[in-house]
Amino acid sequence: MGNISYKWEILGTFDNEILSLEFISPSKGWMSELLIDKTGEPEMWQEYKKGTNRIQVTGDGGKTWKIIYESPGSFIEQFQYMDTTRWLLGVKSTYQEGEGRPDFMLYKSIDEGHHWEAFCQLPVPHSIEGFYFFDDYKGYVWTLAKLFATSDRGKTWNLITSTDMPYKTGKIYRIGLANFFYFIDNNEVKKVNPWENTNIYLTLPIDFKAKDIFANPLQSKVYILGQTPSRWHLLEYENDQLVSTEVVPIKEKQFELEAFVYGKNTFQVIGSTLSFFKPYHFYVKDPTAWHKESLSGKKNFEYFAFWENHTWAVRIALFQGNRELLHREITQ
Repeated sequence: MGNISYKWEILGTFDNEILSLEFISPSKGWMSELLIDKTGEPEMWQEYKKGTNRIQVTGDGGKTWKIIYESPGSFIEQFQYMDTTRWLLGVKSTYQEGEGRPDFMLYKSIDEGHHWEAFCQLPVPHSIEGFYFFDDYKGYVWTLAKLFATSDRGKTWNLITSTDMPYKTGKIYRIGLANFFYFIDNNEVKKVNPWENTNIYLTLPIDFKAKDIFANPLQSKVYILGQTPSRWHLLEYENDQLVSTEVVPIKEKQFELEAFVYGKNTFQVIGSTLSFFKPYHFYVKDPTAWHKESLSGKKNFEYFAFWENHTWAVRIALFQGNRELLHREITQ
């Protein structure tokens, strides 16, 4: 296993909290940030109730940004760009007076983020971890413990599954493969099409604990990252049948998985080591071998965005509060 030679580039610094980051090409992307108002007496959710949400767009890969939307007292995050409709979807959080928690609703923009309008109600208005829509009618959302699907743009939601597992280990990943999606539930990997009553379980090796999952729709392949008692493994499925198993050379104890993505002939496994200053470890597999890079834990990563072999990352300097936007491209 060699060291990674792909260098990070610092694109800029920000004083505000970054809520979301989404790219749809090496050049085009959106960022949602929160301008915090810390005046007045402290109260629960004050920074969100009194802050201003600002959405910016970039056309040069994040080097420069243009403000296209501002809204006080609410914010939009968790972007999804829909190729079929060219809509930009996002979860809008609104804090009402006297309420201890926000209300969530799915919003859409038909002009790439300049203006927003209500798209659909969510099945649990006070809790959402993520969502994915295949088209303007079919989609699903998940909370910490439940997964829901809709076929009528949120007029009705069907409960697909409930789990008592915490989010990080009972993870439901936003993956679309035709009208199917895959998720991990109590260490079982399920393939579901709720609109055709399809429910398939993928076979896992003995003592294997699935941690994350990624689908490649173009190749009809699914990749599962997980652990046996002694090692990390990468499983490859084709047409839902296990075709290969590979050891991932992760050596750190208490490796906390942050991201698992498949690019253009590359894999990235990103994680941190549990400690006060969390060092971050980047394992990359290109067509030749696995490579590793470790970065100081004095700056913690908050968000990642990916497009093919491009990675963008937001990291914050501990005890300082300012944030950096980084980028790198894995070239072959």
